[in-house]
Amino acid sequence: MALVLHGEGVARGVTLGRVHVLGRCRGHALEEGLPRRRLAEEQARYRAAHAAARERLRAARERAPAHFPLDAVALLELHLLMVDDAAFARRPLELILERRCNAEAALHRQCEELRRAFGEVADPYLRARGEEVLLVGQAILRELDRLRPAGGPGAGEAPRLRRRVVLARELSPADALLLYRQGAAAVVVEQGSAASHAAVLARGLGIPAVLGVRGASRYARPGEQAVVDGGLGVLVLDPDAEALAHYRRRRASASGRRAALARRSRRPAVTRDGVPVTLLANLERPEEAEAAVARGAEGVGLLRSECLFLAGARPPDEQAQYAAYRQALRALGGRPLTLRTLDLGADRLPAPGGGPAVLRALRPCYRHLDLFRTQLRAALRAAAHGPLRLCFPMVGSLEELARIRQLLEEARAALEAQGLRAGRPPLGIMVEVPAAALLAPAFAARLDFLALGTNDLAQYALAVDRLDEGARELYQPLHPAVLQLVHRTVEAGRAAGIPVTLCGELAAEPRWTRLLLGLGLRRLSLPPAALPEVKAAVQGATLAALEPLARQALAAEEAAQVLELAERLNRQG
Repeated sequence: MALVLHGEGVARGVTLGRVHVLGRCRGHALEEGLPRRRLAEEQARYRAAHAAARERLRAARERAPAHFPLDAVALLELHLLMVDDAAFARRPLELILERRCNAEAALHRQCEELRRAFGEVADPYLRARGEEVLLVGQAILRELDRLRPAGGPGAGEAPRLRRRVVLARELSPADALLLYRQGAAAVVVEQGSAASHAAVLARGLGIPAVLGVRGASRYARPGEQAVVDGGLGVLVLDPDAEALAHYRRRRASASGRRAALARRSRRPAVTRDGVPVTLLANLERPEEAEAAVARGAEGVGLLRSECLFLAGARPPDEQAQYAAYRQALRALGGRPLTLRTLDLGADRLPAPGGGPAVLRALRPCYRHLDLFRTQLRAALRAAAHGPLRLCFPMVGSLEELARIRQLLEEARAALEAQGLRAGRPPLGIMVEVPAAALLAPAFAARLDFLALGTNDLAQYALAVDRLDEGARELYQPLHPAVLQLVHRTVEAGRAAGIPVTLCGELAAEPRWTRLLLGLGLRRLSLPPAALPEVKAAVQGATLAALEPLARQALAAEEAAQVLELAERLNRQG
């Protein structure tokens, strides 16, 4: 009999396949009171497992494909740092002697202690780091399982995942890369939400994915047939003939829709009543620019420069950054490139010294001016060769803007004194803190463009960490207060005669495209994979019909009212 489990779909598509439960190790006996002669043996087992886990993480980091999400690569770097920490490198070895226990028991005890320690931290960002610690512990536990004497089928072997529906309790960066390399058909994760790191990893696989399916691995039997519908957020175990026929029809329909979208993507993004909309790409790496153009991007609305700083042990020098920015400009063939300066934020790397999550973007740059000046110099040099635009994140005051301009002019003067060409790129800021949205008219009068970062704008306006699963229902990007901040920014840009681009996750969701158009947005920047769906939504919209309902959304008092209006907009077109 079919069992239907529900979660949150984070990557569309319908897949049928056989189940593989990832990381289901053989039963672990947590032994204590061992004879002393066995303790050295257990320590040796732990050292070997720890070294093997570290090597797997290192290999995963080195083999990460060029298009893999920046956040996933950053998490791999974080896991490598964690596995080398004394909490994993030394403390379990001490526990083996202190508790006279086996390696599994020592690791289990240490992970529980770390779980309690992180769970007592008030800051939700630091609590989220506790989940990363447990993922590292799981990686070592798997290696311990492989090192146990053979006694079960496939012991010590890497799983074969091609065309499998993979179920996992959690999804680590190394797991995601394993699924990618082996050609898994779909992934279902018991934990996580659309705003979590697991969602970033799942989307990077390019296969149907559903998160937050509680108890999936408990109900699933390895090898049984399953269906994953990433659009509806559904996992069907042991589907009957009727369910299989239904989902095969859905899969065929999705395939036909993809083909239709591919045909429509060659047409311009213009509404039915003739209003053009500019669709740009959000990129993690300069080398992704060519592929973005092939998908129909009219330029790059957001190039996250962090990838260059996370790729090696040391920050890139001026020449390396200059070459990377020029590479992207050449690939764009005269289309605009918006470069966001360094933003190592709370969802990417730990704040320096374990400080608060708001210590990010330009704020650490002010403490490391040499790093910031080097990036400014590289960007100014690249701007002499093409339409590069500079965008500064997390700006909340006019004083910050004045300081940025001063540093920029100092960098330009230094370049010219050296006889190097320096461009004069248009300047803008990311409107992602409420202060910037409230001061949008003042910023718009002093800048060449504004870019709305609705992911951060929503979490700071609503005082909720979007990565905190315990507060996921409080994170509402379509909250009326957020919409009013977005609209205020759009109107400020219109009054000043400068473009406003929305770069957040809202731009990538075709369900909200017509609402955003009705609010006055005419420039959207989104991941390249989302371009065809959003372009189709634009092409099917009639602005004259959208704007009255969008005005009602601005007057709404609850997010549920906005969602209802957005659905009416989609039906009305």
